[in-house]
Amino acid sequence: MRNIESRSQRWRWLSRAMCALLLAAPAYAFTPADSPLLCSKAGSGGSGVASGTRYFQTSYDPRDWRGTIKAYGFTASGTVDTSSVLWSTDTAIVPGATGPAYQSWNSQTHSAVTLAFANLSAAQQGVLSQGLPGGITGSDLLEWSKGANKAGLKVRSVLLGDIVNSPLVLAAPSDKTAADWSGDTSYSTYLATKAANMHASLVVNANDGFVSVINTANGARRYAYMPASVLPSLHYIADPIYINGVGHRFLVDGQVGVFDAQLNSAWKTLALGGTGAGGRTFYALQLFDASAGNMTKALWEISAPDTANAANALNDLGYAYARPEVARLADGRWAAFIANGYGSYSGVAALYVVDIRDGSLIRKIVVDSSETTNGLSSVKLRVNSQNVVQAAYGGDLKGRLWKFDLSGTTPNAWGLAFAGKPLFTTAGGATQPITAQPLLADSTQGGTMVFFGTGKFNETADRINKDLQAFYAVWDAQGGSGQITTSNLQAQAVTGVSAQSITTSQHEVTYPTQKGWYLPLVYNNALTGERVINQASLVLGRIVFTTASVDTTDPCASFGSGKLVELDAFSGKMLNYAVLDTNGDAVVDSTDTLSSGVVFTGGMPTLNAIVNGGARKIVNDSSGGISTLVEKSGGGSRRIMWRQIQ
Repeated sequence: MRNIESRSQRWRWLSRAMCALLLAAPAYAFTPADSPLLCSKAGSGGSGVASGTRYFQTSYDPRDWRGTIKAYGFTASGTVDTSSVLWSTDTAIVPGATGPAYQSWNSQTHSAVTLAFANLSAAQQGVLSQGLPGGITGSDLLEWSKGANKAGLKVRSVLLGDIVNSPLVLAAPSDKTAADWSGDTSYSTYLATKAANMHASLVVNANDGFVSVINTANGARRYAYMPASVLPSLHYIADPIYINGVGHRFLVDGQVGVFDAQLNSAWKTLALGGTGAGGRTFYALQLFDASAGNMTKALWEISAPDTANAANALNDLGYAYARPEVARLADGRWAAFIANGYGSYSGVAALYVVDIRDGSLIRKIVVDSSETTNGLSSVKLRVNSQNVVQAAYGGDLKGRLWKFDLSGTTPNAWGLAFAGKPLFTTAGGATQPITAQPLLADSTQGGTMVFFGTGKFNETADRINKDLQAFYAVWDAQGGSGQITTSNLQAQAVTGVSAQSITTSQHEVTYPTQKGWYLPLVYNNALTGERVINQASLVLGRIVFTTASVDTTDPCASFGSGKLVELDAFSGKMLNYAVLDTNGDAVVDSTDTLSSGVVFTGGMPTLNAIVNGGARKIVNDSSGGISTLVEKSGGGSRRIMWRQIQ
């Protein structure tokens, strides 16, 4: 059914590391820096991204907690050619190599500075100087982080740290993420300049304490930024005993997004990200500017206070799991939209809107100020043809999908849609948390279809949890009133499971009476702990998502398992034509059987790239395997045309 092209051989070391990560945190507390988070899906590798001719894959090795990015080409048949590594950061980002530009953030002056001890505030210098072995200074520690080996600190042959939960992002000169303003074609002009002059780069967070901008041609690091929140923990990873899969520390572990935006009158390409389990911090970097060219630099950094302070507007920022989104406001300004994440001091779910120029707060919208154990997951924006934001959709830890009405001409006019009620609530409530970013598409009925799954891998107790989870498609109809529940949706069901594939029901949805569909993750009447922790994709009218579960009886002996599921987006039913190459002949035709998805038993799958016009899907799993799925590139007898909202 699929061509699995590589598999990690470091099972013993990785299994030990998995055990340490999965068992470290106390079950009673939300302590993500010591918790499993999503690392059970990373194993030796789980992130990848494709350019036109190359596929880039991340991995990590717990023997020295290094991270590795490798570049591969594609074969003539469209599979990833793992027989030949085009380059590896293990040889490109090493001591003695030409160093990148390094920056950090001065917490006193609130400005970006070259990463050097003397450029930091007195408080930051004091923090850096604590917990060090005799004869080592805070300045030594910073120089070590940049690649200088110092006696008394961990000796490294590779500088890039482990990449566990941060997806690898491609910043490509051809990317278009914005639109022209009415009567203003400056963005079109910028796109031409960008296409001709911008360097293609990979952007990724890693637990060496840096967000790195990496040359796609050779793996060299062009730029590295260390958020200020890293400084108090830097000495832990410099300890000589920080090896062999023990004592892991998350430093910069969140998601990254790359966007074009207009800052005053200047168009720029930016990277926005968060520290994930490493802290309550978000940052913005400039990657390209029409006038300055490829001048990468930090623009701003925002963080929750060091201790709870209700008077501080950022007090509700939790651990920075969310992927920031960017759009234009009605007044012409550009803003970043940041879900507050989990583990904040207050425990509320909140959406932050900050000025893209300097990170200053424009508006904060709290879902329910009385809650103390909640948090908002990554939101997805709906924008108009001029990229002016209209709404944001996001889920929370209580199993509710919220719509934020951002269509007002001033920030004070924004708020929760439906008079403060959810768009949708899962039947399980808090037992069905929504942690994956929703996917939006224009509905054929008008309005917006919102696709998302439920479940989480954020705390130690999650690894043994078998609560029912599901995948949902909820229709936000024009003029609708929200407050949708599963009683308003058409239920689909898994009807068969084999060693390689699954089948599901084919019930039609009666629109507009019904408001969408859902698929419970139940197999042979049994709950397996399977959940959805990644955003879905829309391909040729078909919705594609992956599931994940951990071996709950012995989490240290398994990379987990999961499925890649592909259904009709409009109804959620199994397609009435074969879409997957079930007989392994590299062609999808009448000799293949109908199915709804592929079973992965050697690791939890993540869909990382769709190539060849949708005919090939590149899937990494948590053991480091790369699978190329061959599937039908066009529709069948009944194709519904959808437009995914970018």
